[in-house]
Amino acid sequence: MHTHTTYIFVLTFLLIHRVILFYFIFGSFMLKNNRLAIPVLQICIEAFSWTVGESMTKVSSFCAAVVVLSISTRNIELQQFVCKDLFSAAIKGLMLESNAIISADLVGLCRDIFIYLCDRDPAPRQVLLSLPCISPLDLAAFEEALTKTLSPKEQKQLMRSLLMVATGNKLKALAAQKTVNIITNVTARPRSSVTAATEARIDDGEPVGLAAIM
Repeated sequence: MHTHTTYIFVLTFLLIHRVILFYFIFGSFMLKNNRLAIPVLQICIEAFSWTVGESMTKVSSFCAAVVVLSISTRNIELQQFVCKDLFSAAIKGLMLESNAIISADLVGLCRDIFIYLCDRDPAPRQVLLSLPCISPLDLAAFEEALTKTLSPKEQKQLMRSLLMVATGNKLKALAAQKTVNIITNVTARPRSSVTAATEARIDDGEPVGLAAIM
């Protein structure tokens, strides 16, 4: 148990270290070289449309750090990029089944952008309202539900549900992830004592079911 706790601590420390390092290096670069940084970010969000799911974990981590940077620096150009382009790209990324592996990360990006930036920029609300199956009343109800919980997990679930409804259940990455979870739960479920007893009777040659009645 002690070894496992130490392992988790080390991983958490390394992750925080990487985020801080990114903040200082890329943050400084971004603030001084907007014309060069924005095209780099544009390539990153275009990667969400690629079909190589496993490699997208690094891209989603990078984009999460960009969101943190936009929240903390108040750089207007970066904020506009995150609120409109990155937010839209994350939603479009959820439409690809190959992104099921990072679906939770993409929903988390959407949640962070909306929670922390929608009061600074109207773009997140505009992007959501541009989706085919959402109304202003739906968005208002969503925002009211967000005010009733401080749990990031519950807020992500609210965002996930809203996106599914707003897109007419066309987010294949979320549907695929749900299927994977169901399969995992079924295969991981321990056999019941009844099932075990039935199999034992079959192995012993005893009739079961209708055969036992006959």
